[in-house]
Amino acid sequence: MKLVRVILLILLLMAPGVARAQVAEGDQQSRKEQQGLALKAFGVGMAATGGGTVLLGGALIGLGYYAGRVGQSEENMAAAIFLATGAACLAAGVIEAVTSVPLIVAGNAMNKCDDYWNNIYYLGPQQSGFGLILEGGFLMGMPGPCVQARIVPGYNVNQHLFVGLGVAPTMDFEEANEDYIPFTLPVYVDARYSFGNKLFAPYIGAGVGMETVYDPNVYFSLEGGLRVRLSQSSARSFWVSALAETSAAYFRSGVKMGYAF
Repeated sequence: MKLVRVILLILLLMAPGVARAQVAEGDQQSRKEQQGLALKAFGVGMAATGGGTVLLGGALIGLGYYAGRVGQSEENMAAAIFLATGAACLAAGVIEAVTSVPLIVAGNAMNKCDDYWNNIYYLGPQQSGFGLILEGGFLMGMPGPCVQARIVPGYNVNQHLFVGLGVAPTMDFEEANEDYIPFTLPVYVDARYSFGNKLFAPYIGAGVGMETVYDPNVYFSLEGGLRVRLSQSSARSFWVSALAETSAAYFRSGVKMGYAF
């Protein structure tokens, strides 16, 4: 009986400490949730601001083209100012929106108190299989600024390597004439390699193929950026990167963002 009483006494003495530890753990979890909400809200705000800046840039570019057409002089300063400001706003908006994606993903993970946002590894056969990457981007260069979409069906060989066949319809902001077509359509083999298996993984990629519409010739692209994994049970992820591409008629570089599933 004495032994039972001693055990009960020890348990009673330990109870406050256990309760305090549970409260401390709960407070830590609450702080993590609040930090996650704040980070997610900041990322959403950046995305909204970036989207608004993109719309503003598009509107200014439209005004610039209109001013250039109706202007009386060959050098229309208003048109040049609108076009330059619009292009700058468009580029800044795309960069801001792209940058917001990792913040939203990390904030959402922290808010759910998922420790994997920092240290889990994405391994195993569930990361293999057929997939599709859809991307959009904004590029600058010769002959002019352009918007581009990328559609890349392919196969996830493992958690690191993706290989596919891509097509990238691209529309320049330059006006068409007898010597120039503002639309290009490269078709290419796409390969991407992700380093590491955590939530955020840097990657590099390259594409080799043909430009099929404007001055058909060999096409080559090189990209590097960040892969943000969204699932352990599939290869769903965001791809955020800088891109450079070239063919006989153009050389362009810029930023793009995509979703893989």
